[in-house]
Amino acid sequence: MSQTPPKNSPPSAAAAPFRHSPFVRAENAYATPPYPAPIDLHLDGNEGIAISQTLLQELGNLDVEAVRRYPKNQPLEQQLAARLGLSPAQVLVTAGADDALERAIRTAVRPGDEVLMPVPTFEMIERYVLLAGGRVVSVPWLDGPLPLNDLTRNINDATGLIVVVTPNSPTGLTASMDAIAAIAEAAPDRMLLVDLAYIEFADRDITQEVLQLPNTVVTRTLSKAYGIAGARVGYALGSPEAIALLRAAGHPYAVSSLSLALATHRLQADEAPMQRWISKVRSERADLIALLRGRGVSVTDSEGNFICVTHPQAADIRNGLALRGIGVRGFPHNPLLRNSLRVTLPGDDGDFARLYDAFQNLT
Repeated sequence: MSQTPPKNSPPSAAAAPFRHSPFVRAENAYATPPYPAPIDLHLDGNEGIAISQTLLQELGNLDVEAVRRYPKNQPLEQQLAARLGLSPAQVLVTAGADDALERAIRTAVRPGDEVLMPVPTFEMIERYVLLAGGRVVSVPWLDGPLPLNDLTRNINDATGLIVVVTPNSPTGLTASMDAIAAIAEAAPDRMLLVDLAYIEFADRDITQEVLQLPNTVVTRTLSKAYGIAGARVGYALGSPEAIALLRAAGHPYAVSSLSLALATHRLQADEAPMQRWISKVRSERADLIALLRGRGVSVTDSEGNFICVTHPQAADIRNGLALRGIGVRGFPHNPLLRNSLRVTLPGDDGDFARLYDAFQNLT
């Protein structure tokens, strides 16, 4: 008797009705583990502050031509360039930082190339490498400073790209500027891709310093601190020559006019509420780390808007949180993270009290 496949399970590659690329595997599609109960407090996606309803209402003032015509990235790129003290030729607006990462990987990686990166890290990076025909060379980075010596000793003629995410997800660990500069110097004719998606939550913003290194590309996003993940707006920064290559490596109209307009208004809005929220997130981060370490639980020194908790009963804790309506991210299929949970800090007194109380009862 045949069985119905589980809901959301990937189809078998053998079932494809046509010949397809060996680099595309159905089982590599992005998916998160299900929860055993309904969730009303989502602390699993690292999203940012909720934007005001008035910001959404600004979209109602758009000219109908903004939707009828293909979108234009240039005004937002000019706005970002002015904020960062760069030329517009150094900025590329993309469909989230994911799009920027994929463009950079597509630009730098040839089939058969090695991509050197610390792991664990943002899981889509490896998928993009595989789609480009590359191969990941992993260097473990589970605690402490960036493993610089292990990274640089793996640089060779086959290296096509080096990737560093800081603050890193899911651990929240940060790479020092000295370490990043040393990597760039060790591979001066290779791209060093530095993802700063969570830099607003870190102790120091190193964007400008990284951009002083000639072979670097930086990716950033409005999905985290700025709170518009649903709009899918990110951007890449680099030399005009590097950005020209990334511009050619993707879609000409990747970001919709509605998303561009929302991002423009978001960057023009008063940032004081966001900065207060970031301060609250940092305070919550310190308080939750103190609670868990006081109970003998391992927690990384995160500088993101999340913490990474390691516990032998991680799966049970995640289920216990879910039964309280709280969703946190688990990684049951990653050998390095099987006993780890990534917990987003809500930046809200009531939600944090609920999370804090749940951890008091579960650890």
